Amino acid sequence: MTQQTENTAEILALLRRLLNSDVTSRPLFIGHGIFYDGTMFAIYQKRELYLKADGDLIDELLAHGSYPWAYIPRNNMRKGPKYYHVSDKIKNDEALYKRFVELSIEQVKDGKKTSGLTKQITIKDLPNLTIKHERMLAKVGILTVSEFREKGAIEAYVELIKSGMLLSITVLWKFVGALQNRNFLLITNKEKEDIGVKLNEVLAREGLKAIKIN
Repeated sequence: MTQQTENTAEILALLRRLLNSDVTSRPLFIGHGIFYDGTMFAIYQKRELYLKADGDLIDELLAHGSYPWAYIPRNNMRKGPKYYHVSDKIKNDEALYKRFVELSIEQVKDGKKTSGLTKQITIKDLPNLTIKHERMLAKVGILTVSEFREKGAIEAYVELIKSGMLLSITVLWKFVGALQNRNFLLITNKEKEDIGVKLNEVLAREGLKAIKIN
């Protein structure tokens, strides 16, 4: 058993005791996603737990010494981080710890219900994509269609490259088409050129080699 696995086992045991229910984890590109009843409500990284939060819950967490998760995708900075560190003050008060975990789970589940009123689709249901692409994106922490849209086709493609995957440029065209709700074969050469410029700007920002589009 690796140290990371041992650390994850520790937090899972704690959360299972707090909730008196099963909690599971799934490896992400950075850290582990923590799930309750199929809902990801936290990220565990370097032996620290970060709860997903929005609105008033953020204010409460900040008031108890929490701070935002440092890994914030650049294209999501304006909206602010979604995950907040569980402070020592919270850790040292088991009732408080349980309350914040339950509030986070409730908030995430309520959000799922709200989005489900319109249309429930998964990444594999998008045009051009399959379960292979869904699993691929899950490895870098992109688990839902909304998260995929927030990240964007180019940023998602670059995250996959950063994780060590060898990808053809066709994957990027499929991502672009998926988010535009059209077949990737309809993307024009001019569009590909424009997308290629933006792609190489992001790659340069991340210290990666440029990709030749044509």
